[in-house]
Amino acid sequence: MELWILAWILVLGVPAAAYVTGYAVYYLLLWENSKVRRNMSNLAWNSAKTRHGVQEEGERRAWCGRQQFFSEYLHTIESRPVCFTGIVSEWKAISKWNLDFFSDVAHDVPVTVSRSRNEENCQTIKRFSTLRRFAQELRQSIKGSMEELNAPTGSQVDESSNPVEVNYLKQVDLNKIQGLGEDIVSEPEKDVFGPWSIFGTRYLWIGTKGSMTGMHNDDENNILCQIKGSKTVILYPPYMKSYLRPNGKYDSGTVCCEYDAFTEAHLPGPSIKFHLSKGDLLFIPKYWYHQVLTTSKISISVNHFSSTPLEFFLFGIPRLFLIFAHNLGLYGRSRGCVCHQTNHLPKASEEALGWAEKIRGILRFQYTSPV
Repeated sequence: MELWILAWILVLGVPAAAYVTGYAVYYLLLWENSKVRRNMSNLAWNSAKTRHGVQEEGERRAWCGRQQFFSEYLHTIESRPVCFTGIVSEWKAISKWNLDFFSDVAHDVPVTVSRSRNEENCQTIKRFSTLRRFAQELRQSIKGSMEELNAPTGSQVDESSNPVEVNYLKQVDLNKIQGLGEDIVSEPEKDVFGPWSIFGTRYLWIGTKGSMTGMHNDDENNILCQIKGSKTVILYPPYMKSYLRPNGKYDSGTVCCEYDAFTEAHLPGPSIKFHLSKGDLLFIPKYWYHQVLTTSKISISVNHFSSTPLEFFLFGIPRLFLIFAHNLGLYGRSRGCVCHQTNHLPKASEEALGWAEKIRGILRFQYTSPV
């Protein structure tokens, strides 16, 4: 055999074989506890049927320490959400970040601003701006609305000074903005994820009252940190998937849904509601469905997705391949996506779920309700 052929086999074949073997071993190990997970899902559903439409207030507590967090909330067969108080309050961003800060400091970072509820089966509408310009527009909008509200009865409002149309700034990668990462650093013992979660991404969110992220889930563990203002978050466990009406719209590592927890009737199962205010940190386990609504005049938040090296190996690498294919227009475009603006309604929904989503659902062990 030619040496170059052998070299190619070693370069391509060995890593591919190792990758497939890793997957096989991982899921063989999970296979034993899959029955346990199914039984827990059955028990959870049976419990849910006796609590039709009940919405529980989420657990709030002071930071319990990383070891207890791992054992009680993260490294369990069924992780559960929890809100920790007192961690984010120590960040520099709490006293530093506001609209003046983002307006006056030279943050001319290009951003895309959402003008639609991207997760729903509708057109994805965006506009392009910069972080500084967006903050200035937001500040002008709030100032204009307050002046109109406080104007004397019968007085004329100058239409030329009406607020600029401002929408929701979602998922701005903090790694692209120099210096902001230093403002959201916790003490080592209060670092929620810790050094094991080396594959993490942090994003900035800025919006006004009524800004909303539609119902969806993520394939990574997530923490949502409230810097300014307040938000309400409603969560559903993974087994409620079929009731949330997945629509097949593409978003990397995400299942987007049609269900609106704030306007539609309660589902036949329990949900958990959290009211986040300045300084709160919400842990959202992977695969839990959640919808987020801004309830204050202005909200500034940061979220952090995190994966272990093993999780990145098993799920992150395939996700990167799908992102690459999507950006080339080879995957996830026919039904619409949250990342590219569309001028047409995407093809509907449940029946349109492709083979890739179905396989991904199987690999995740995302069980639907057993009734």
